[in-house]
Amino acid sequence: MLVDLQSGEIIHEIPRDGLRFNLSPNGEAMTIGDRILSTKTGEEVATYDWWYNLGFTHDSSAVLALAYQHRYAGRSTVLLVDAKSGQLISHMSLDPLDPEEIATLPPSAEIRSAAVGNEGVLLGTTPPAKDADPTDMPVTINYKPVQARVAAISPDKKLLATADIRSGPNDKYDMTVRLWDFESGQLIRKFRRDSNSGWVHDLKFNHDGTQILVTGRDAEVWSVSQGELLYALGKGANRSKLGAIENARFVDSENAILVTYDNGNIRLFSVPDNELLVTYQGSHLGKATGAAYLKSKGIVLSVGDDAIIRLFDAQSGKQKLRYMPHSKSNWAAIDVDGRFDSSKEISDSFIWVYQDRIYTLDQLRDEYYEPNIIAKYLGTNPEPLQDVSSLQKPKAYPEVTIVASDNENMVEIVIKDQGDGIGKVPVIINGRELTANARELSANQGKKVVDGELHLTVKLEGDKRLRSTNSITARAFAKDDYIAGRGNEIKFAGFGVDEPVNKTTKLHAVIVGVTDYRGDKMDLSYAAKDAEDFGSAIKIAAGRLLGEANTNITLLTTNSDAANTLPTRRNILNALNRLKEVSPNDIIVLYFSGHGIIHRGKEDYYYLTSTAASFNLSSSKIRTRDAISSDEFAEILREIPVEKRVVIFDTCGAGQVISEFTKERAIPSSQIRALDRLNRRTGFHILAGSASDKVSYESSRFSQGLLTLTLLRGMQGAALRNGEFVDIVPLFEYSLDQVPILAKGIGGIQRPLYASPEKGGSFDIGRLEQADLERIVVQDDRPVFVRSSMIHTKNFNDRKLSLSRVVNEVLINAAQPDKKTGRSQLIYVDSDIYPKSYQVSGPYREESGQIIVRLTLQDANLSVINEQRVVGDKKNIASLIAQQTLELVQPLLDPN
Repeated sequence: MLVDLQSGEIIHEIPRDGLRFNLSPNGEAMTIGDRILSTKTGEEVATYDWWYNLGFTHDSSAVLALAYQHRYAGRSTVLLVDAKSGQLISHMSLDPLDPEEIATLPPSAEIRSAAVGNEGVLLGTTPPAKDADPTDMPVTINYKPVQARVAAISPDKKLLATADIRSGPNDKYDMTVRLWDFESGQLIRKFRRDSNSGWVHDLKFNHDGTQILVTGRDAEVWSVSQGELLYALGKGANRSKLGAIENARFVDSENAILVTYDNGNIRLFSVPDNELLVTYQGSHLGKATGAAYLKSKGIVLSVGDDAIIRLFDAQSGKQKLRYMPHSKSNWAAIDVDGRFDSSKEISDSFIWVYQDRIYTLDQLRDEYYEPNIIAKYLGTNPEPLQDVSSLQKPKAYPEVTIVASDNENMVEIVIKDQGDGIGKVPVIINGRELTANARELSANQGKKVVDGELHLTVKLEGDKRLRSTNSITARAFAKDDYIAGRGNEIKFAGFGVDEPVNKTTKLHAVIVGVTDYRGDKMDLSYAAKDAEDFGSAIKIAAGRLLGEANTNITLLTTNSDAANTLPTRRNILNALNRLKEVSPNDIIVLYFSGHGIIHRGKEDYYYLTSTAASFNLSSSKIRTRDAISSDEFAEILREIPVEKRVVIFDTCGAGQVISEFTKERAIPSSQIRALDRLNRRTGFHILAGSASDKVSYESSRFSQGLLTLTLLRGMQGAALRNGEFVDIVPLFEYSLDQVPILAKGIGGIQRPLYASPEKGGSFDIGRLEQADLERIVVQDDRPVFVRSSMIHTKNFNDRKLSLSRVVNEVLINAAQPDKKTGRSQLIYVDSDIYPKSYQVSGPYREESGQIIVRLTLQDANLSVINEQRVVGDKKNIASLIAQQTLELVQPLLDPN
């Protein structure tokens, strides 16, 4: 698996098929088996039959590969390949065994002739017949080549080290390490290793190329210039104590070697005195297969056969965090104090056991959920961890049983005290909160615990959330209301409830944008306009999908002149409350732009309405006049009966309220936790692009908030399903990917938050035809390029040369923000359609060993803007196309 250690999310899942995996030091490329892949796009850069043991150079620019070539009867060839283009830089075929090593043949073999040449060692081993003339004896030619299985190249790319496994008689392993001049192919020297050291499974040069680390059962360091063994780890009596070595690597910054063992242990040894510096506590179950020393983070990171990534304090050796990536939708990161981050769809495979009681992560979420916990331990997120030292040990939560009535829309809940009392009893219906505490319902007030049991009833008669088939879940807290039990779920058939006869689906949207607050200290520039642009886009898309008569848009912005359409608290709450009366078949879209903050000292998210004059919410009177809390949102939204529901917050947090986080423009964990609770209580799809201050929220470069900008771009074609449908999951995922890229240019905010219902799938909120796309307002201030289309004129595809991929890579790189200015030269959209966009395309053909390409730049109307003819051979055509693409589009690029 390829994991983003900032967010914990799994980028690529790699099948467990025994293929070796490597990641480049700069993180931009990876190798899997015989393929090189881009980590950004997942696209294949290059592949070659019988490549194996691929590894990156120190500077990440190239891949060193061993190729097993049949035409040379098994000889190994070492290739150096450009990591970005896949083009061959240089190669070298290894020479055969030296003549003196022929003696390794079995004594019974009669050697009749021997020759050494570029094609290997030729051995005649056929014994003569009794009556044969020795001078006429036929000779059988056996080829015994060098078969290098492990190779490494020096940092200056001049020296090559190989370790060989021989396929000769008796299949004897060769323990020798050979050093070659990579330019001439000449053997420089051999390192004769002890036969008890085991076969070599890894080689590494140190940072200046003066030493080679050879890893087998032991780890040995050899001098490159002298060919002498400098020191070894794990030999002699220590081997049984320490274990067999799995992996070792230089830690040049610390003058040390980091070693992992087959018994799961990890140790750091000093260089060159070979003393044990640190033993990392909390070993892997099974082998520790690799580790890395991250000096700037003060962290040692390790992996093992237990499929757990562990983070240790580099100096003390204490384990800090465990990360368990089971799959893209099922991962968790947990620290030693119990804080955790996880995927939304976390399974019950992650549990705690305390005093014989099982606790799932979902049960512990309210108290121990720590968003971005990995980034916090790595130091890339400066926000402090929440203090959990005062949290108490969990009490014995009650047992819960639900019984459904046979003839009434009612359920009975029986709660049995397990010794620590009975507290709140939340009830969930069809993925959303029915009540935060069933004990407070009118039917249950005054009911007492009798003989350790509490009997509650929940009536659903007339509840618009009730279906013909329902899921009802009840949980119970102990008396301290600290951690609820796992609860009990039943399927409940609604008595007398029929599916709605009217199957017509309508879309209801409440779109809110606040630019003008009371006074001028909090005013924004584009929030109201963003709301209007987004509302217009939804109206167009939903009208095309459902019909204009079935599209109901309520727009509340500070650009309005009417009192009843201003974004006041009263108007917003009235609009939301009206949604309780819609049909269960309908679709709900809610959108809020403006200021959103966390009230100091509380983890409750507040959306500030147009009457707000400051960010100070210390007074309850001000909060109930000028803001709406996430709990208030939850109380209303949970009663909206529809299944297809989404809410978007494109809000700007007050910099002075969360100033400690503005350096990294991080979304505060308290806000993430608040919106996560809102999602779990209401069952809404929630997308939040909160920024820490006004600068991060909106930029004059775009004249739009970044989250809204990416949503509109997605609706214009960048994220349409099948090129026409506005499907919320692809649309939101596009926004999640694009906002961080845009934000780099204006100080940066972290990836937006997306929370989906536990059992809620994706759905369409609109459809757009080509003519509709021009009507969607998007503020793009740079040229937009869609993906290229290069076609071979004979076979009508681009599979062989992949020139489209080469062009796209150039455009993707140009779309990355400059490190100094934060400005990109263009916008790249991974789509075939986008209004007012450009495309690089063209046909190519093969003629007399040459590739002839007509490279063309066209606009959205297919008018040719620029055109170039490119000619090259198969080896250099990719680099020529990359160069010419930049020249082709240069006149359109942003000069800033």
